Amino acid sequence: MDHYTRAASRLVELINAADYPGIEALFSKEMVAALPLDKSSAFFKDLKQQYGQIQKLDPARTPPPAVIFTAHFERGLLDLQLSLNPQEKIAGLYFKPHTSGKPAPEKHRTVLLLPFSDKWLVFWGGDTSEQNYHHGVPNQKFAFDLIGVGADGKTRRGEESKNEDYYAFGREVLAPADGTVIEVIDGVRDNTPGSMNSYSAVGNCVLLQHREDEVSVLAHF
Repeated sequence: MDHYTRAASRLVELINAADYPGIEALFSKEMVAALPLDKSSAFFKDLKQQYGQIQKLDPARTPPPAVIFTAHFERGLLDLQLSLNPQEKIAGLYFKPHTSGKPAPEKHRTVLLLPFSDKWLVFWGGDTSEQNYHHGVPNQKFAFDLIGVGADGKTRRGEESKNEDYYAFGREVLAPADGTVIEVIDGVRDNTPGSMNSYSAVGNCVLLQHREDEVSVLAHF
C-alpha cells in the first residue's frame, strides 16, 4: 500500500505543477501507448480547469490492485482509482465522481447458497481479519476467496503453468440466490497463473441484485 500512496502523492504534485511530461514518466508503457502526451496533457488541463488544484488526498479506501483515494479539489471531490504494475508504474488511472462509503450491514438478509456443486476450499473468508483478508474493507467484508480442488485434495494438476492445470478453471458457477443480473464484465483476458490483473480488479464478473443494498459479486472468471 505504501507504493500506491507514494505514487498517488507524486501524481498529485505533478498535476498541481502542470508537469505533464513528469506525469507521463510515471506511466507504464501500456499507459503511455493508450494515453500519449498530447491526450494526457489535454485531460489534466481540463481536469484542473474544471476542479482547480488538488488540496488534499485522503488515505486509501480500498486494497490493491485497484486502490481508491478521495481527492479534495478546490471545487469538489473526485475519487482517484490507481493501479500499479510490478515495476510500480501507473498501469491504470481513473478519476470518477466521489461516492461516500456506506456502512456495511452487520448481517445480510438474503439466504445465500454456495455458488457451486463441486468440491472447493476457502482460502480467505470469515468474520475476523485473521480469517478474512478482506474483512476490514466495508464493501468486501463478506467476501470469500474460493479454490477448486480435485478428488486428490489438490488444487491443480500438472505444472501450474497453464490455467487449465487448475481444477477451478472451467467449472460451473451457480447463482447463490434468486436475483437480477445488473452488470456483467466480459472480455478481460485470462491471467497467467500467479499474476494479478491491474486493469480490472474483479476480472470478468457477474453482479446479482438480491434486494436493495444487497448484491452478490461473482468475480475473477
